[in-house]
Parts: sequence; C-alpha cells; structure tokens
Amino acid sequence: MKIQYTLVLFALFILNCKNANTPNYDFGNYTYSTTGVRNDQNGTLLVKTMATGKNYEEVKKNALRKTLLDVMLKGITNGCSDCKKDPLFLNRQNDPKTKYFVQNFFENKDVLEKYATITTELATWEQKRDLKYTQNQPFGFEVLVKYEDLKHLIKTSVLYEN
Repeated sequence: MKIQYTLVLFALFILNCKNANTPNYDFGNYTYSTTGVRNDQNGTLLVKTMATGKNYEEVKKNALRKTLLDVMLKGITNGCSDCKKDPLFLNRQNDPKTKYFVQNFFENKDVLEKYATITTELATWEQKRDLKYTQNQPFGFEVLVKYEDLKHLIKTSVLYEN
C-alpha cells in the first residue's frame, strides 16, 4: 500500500512539473492597433503593429499589409504626437474608387516591400516555435513605412485626379 501511494504521488509530481514549463504569452491590455513610434524627417514613419497568421512568413506579410491599410484608410491615432497622421484617403474610405485602388495596390507582389519594411521583430524564438500550435497568437513588429512616397503615389494616381 505504501509503495502504491508513493508511486501515485510521484506520478502527480511529474505531471505537475510538465505543466509548469508551458509558456504563457499574455499580452495583457496591449492594443492591437497600429501605434506611431517615430516620425523621421526623410518622410518615413516607424510604427508598431500586431498581426496573426498560420505560419511566420504569413504573419510578417499580414503585418505589412495591416500597417499599410491602417496608414491609408484609418490613419495613425495612437503614439507620440508627431506620429499621428490622418488617413491618406481622408473622407474617401467607402468610395468605390478607393476600394478599387487598394485592391489593385495589394495585387502587386513587390508593393509590400517597396512601401513598408519590418525593422524589428518583437516575437521570441519560443513564440515562433509554438506558432504551429497557437495560430491565433499575435506577434508584434516595428515597421518602417515610406509615408511620403505612399502619399505621393496616392496623390498622383490616375484614380484620384480631382
């Protein structure tokens, strides 16, 4: 009887030790909206964004896409005061021309790398490794957006001649 009791306690101890090493990625009350970090004088804007995906390459692509969509359609409302920007499509978010422009903009494969670049990946190695188990895990990135180039592209676009 004493041996069985000892074996049961040992098994419970081992099972508890296994669960103690489970990583806990709690992002707490962090916002998942795009936040301005720094506005450079050369026309670039450094922002912090969060994205999800099925694999890490898809997460990075979604982060760039989300950042550009936020800059074009929502604007940057969080962050330091010199980073706050109005949407590039101000008062035109629901316009069919805007939807057509955005759809055509993202059809080009090289457009993400041309106007936005990931400078810092805020994910740990363990988070990247565990992505195959937790596909809804948000990953943070700092993205450098060529804001003035994007603004110039939209203003000179054939779709938006006033």
